[in-house]
Amino acid sequence: MKEEFQNILIEKHLRGIANKVEEAELQAWRGGNAKNQQYFKEVQSLYKAMQSMDFDLQADTDSEWQKLQRQIGHSEAKVVAMKPRFNYLRIAAMFAVLIATGWLIQMQFLAGNANAVEYVVTKGKTEIIKLSDGTKVHLNADSKLMVLTDFNETERRVKLTGEAFFEVAKNKNIPFLIETGDVTTRVVGTAFNLTAYPDNRMVAINVTEGIVEFADADEKVLLTANKAANFDGDSGKIMEVPFQQSELAWQQGGLIFKNESFFLIMKDLERKFDVKIEDESGSEKRMLTEEIEANEKVEDVLNRIALTANLTLIKKDNVYTFVKK
Repeated sequence: MKEEFQNILIEKHLRGIANKVEEAELQAWRGGNAKNQQYFKEVQSLYKAMQSMDFDLQADTDSEWQKLQRQIGHSEAKVVAMKPRFNYLRIAAMFAVLIATGWLIQMQFLAGNANAVEYVVTKGKTEIIKLSDGTKVHLNADSKLMVLTDFNETERRVKLTGEAFFEVAKNKNIPFLIETGDVTTRVVGTAFNLTAYPDNRMVAINVTEGIVEFADADEKVLLTANKAANFDGDSGKIMEVPFQQSELAWQQGGLIFKNESFFLIMKDLERKFDVKIEDESGSEKRMLTEEIEANEKVEDVLNRIALTANLTLIKKDNVYTFVKK
């Protein structure tokens, strides 16, 4: 049986639309050898994992399959398989993996079974994801969101690395939990911005709507609209802080820094513009206030910062370096 045809039969079987002849062909192929049966199980696990995605495209015929292949071939989207012996790029195309975006969808496997779907947004990009429960997640650059396969069954649990704005669909019976290192954010239905980049030992939350429980192993705080809190990874303490509307500016393509360290500003600019910025001026701990408009070019932004900080900016290839004057 040709690979394209077998994948179409598997997909129709999993969606419950295969006819009797197709079911018989599929069962005969599965019984042919152990390798075929293992392949079927892997695709079945992948299919279950991808139920947490919201896609409109389908691939019921050879022509649709070929169309999806062509589209994926001309896009930047990638699917990274953790087990190379299976061609997940072709299978993922069959299930309409996101097309024409600059981000990755990784299928992670343990003991041969899919246990999560991980959305990975690269530097220089932002993406909006719609989860199966209706929750919208606006992922910032250089961020990852892992959605567990049992999402929406007993609890809605995800893991975030980076930054995202969540608009959580209301469901009083199934809580929505976001893991960010030592901190778990628990909500029912609300909207908030959550920041947890690895290069910053701080996890920050700014709530715009509803009620949010922000907690680690030792303490927790309840936050309502226009409230905020930080978790300090060094001290292990949670502290309520003033709400910062500026923390939401990235959703409109801009960035606002208020008395922020030079080091962290450069990290945010690297993510936004997908460039490398080095500091040889010893300005890492210097505190700056800066506002970046959505349509500004990276060179203009860095030259302005150099002027403000009385530094010299040197560009070589795609690397920008600050040095003392």
